Amino acid sequence: LEGMRTLIADSLERGISVEQFVKDAKDLLHGFQFSASRLRTVWNTNVGSALARGREEELADPQVAALIPYRLFDAMNDSFTRENHAAGDGGIAPAAWWDAEGAELKPLLGFNCRCVLLGITRTRARKMIEDGSGFDLTLGVPAGFHADAAFGRAA
Repeated sequence: LEGMRTLIADSLERGISVEQFVKDAKDLLHGFQFSASRLRTVWNTNVGSALARGREEELADPQVAALIPYRLFDAMNDSFTRENHAAGDGGIAPAAWWDAEGAELKPLLGFNCRCVLLGITRTRARKMIEDGSGFDLTLGVPAGFHADAAFGRAA
């Protein structure tokens, strides 16, 4: 995608013809030999990353942050959910915790990860912790809750 973006920008800057652009694009895509499952993984991971960044930006707005200062880690909890992602399901902490101690636990935790951080109110956070439907991450991270080893933060 980045290669295509660069090609488009360069083509517009140089003012090349449509025919030349098509030729250059074909040359670029010729070396792009991924399987359908690999392309799906790339798509899912990039879309998930973009959604997570957008959600973070919305929740960081000062007016929103004043009303919704906590984050709830939500794993999908289906047959595709990895154990290390499920270990964090229901984890609750203030937004600042996720930016400091919990930064490596923010979604995405791996390729094709569908986990999300949801903004919740202080009252909901307290109630969830009290009724056991959530747990306080500031008291300790559960064993096994971590990003996938092969993922890395560059994805």
